[in-house]
Amino acid sequence: MPTGRSLINVNAGIDDGDIFRVAGAERSFPNLIRIPGATLDTDFVAYTRRADIQIRNWDDLKPFSVAYATGWRPYELNVKDVKELTKTSSINELPQLLEQGRADVILMDRWQGQWAIRQSGYKFHLVEPPLARFEMFMYLNKKHAALVPKAAQALADMKADGSYKRLFDLYLMPLQSP
Repeated sequence: MPTGRSLINVNAGIDDGDIFRVAGAERSFPNLIRIPGATLDTDFVAYTRRADIQIRNWDDLKPFSVAYATGWRPYELNVKDVKELTKTSSINELPQLLEQGRADVILMDRWQGQWAIRQSGYKFHLVEPPLARFEMFMYLNKKHAALVPKAAQALADMKADGSYKRLFDLYLMPLQSP
């Protein structure tokens, strides 16, 4: 489902929670409760077909055709006045836009981007440094308010006993290599 739709569904109580959101979603969606403790720090990055493209800040995107998935708040707030803007309903559509030359730059978070690109089979250039880095949080619908302290404690316990790092190393770190 589109990224923005998942927050709408959690806010409406259709879905129970969302695991990967920047802080502050509760301001726009009053039925959400943020679980204390970040689930992950993530980089919001650009991918290109050309290694010579340098993007160090949001303004560096202006001369390019840019694509990103709707519902990604950091992009919606910061991508302005670009040559051409394409918004997709899913990050899975972005690699094909870049491969077909319908975008010069695609924007995703590092981990989902690495996964989507690996799945597509295309070879793209990850532009460094990231455009932004944010802590990401889990959110629950308010009907599950009683679970918030338990979920926060479970996350803290996983970080303290090393199981969080083991999972990170097992599932995300392999995405770093081509």
